Amino acid sequence: MGLKDRIGDIMPKVLTSFRFLLLFQLVTGELPPVKLPWAVVDVRDVAIVHVRAFQHAPARGRYLVTSGTYSLREMLDCVRDKIWRPLLRVSVPKPLLWIGFYTGFVGKRLAKEDIKHNVGFRILFDSSKVRKELLPEGFRAPRQTFRDMYESLQEHKIIGHFN
Repeated sequence: MGLKDRIGDIMPKVLTSFRFLLLFQLVTGELPPVKLPWAVVDVRDVAIVHVRAFQHAPARGRYLVTSGTYSLREMLDCVRDKIWRPLLRVSVPKPLLWIGFYTGFVGKRLAKEDIKHNVGFRILFDSSKVRKELLPEGFRAPRQTFRDMYESLQEHKIIGHFN
C-alpha cells in the first residue's frame, strides 16, 4: 500500500510539509539513509521567532532560523527505537548510490545533482543572530522534533504503531 493509499483525504492536513513526506519515506524504506544534509528547525520555533520579530522593534535584516543540520541517516536514528523492523545502521555509501541511481533504484528519490554535490558533505549555518536576539532559550532539539513528527504520522494512521 503506497503513501497516497494510506493518506487519502487527510493529506492536506497532515503532510503539508515535505519533512513529513521525507520522514515517511525514510522509516518505510522508500528512501535510503544517506549522508545528505538538511537544515533542521522545528516549525514551533519558526512560529515563535516570527512573532518575536514583529514584537521586537530592533529586529532588522535577515535571520537564519535553523537548529543545525542532520543527514537522512541521522534523522532515521532519531526514531530508530520506535521502529520494530530491521533498519540500516550505516549510511549508504556514495558509490552504491550511483549504482542505485543508474539502475533506477534511487533515481526517483534522489536527483543526480544531490548525489554529486551534496551527499557526503556537511553544511554549516550560523544562527547566532536569531539565538541572541529572538530565541535566547534556544531551539528545540532536532531529535525531539523528528520523534514528534513520527508520533504525528502514527496518530494519523499514516504509519502503523508496529512499523
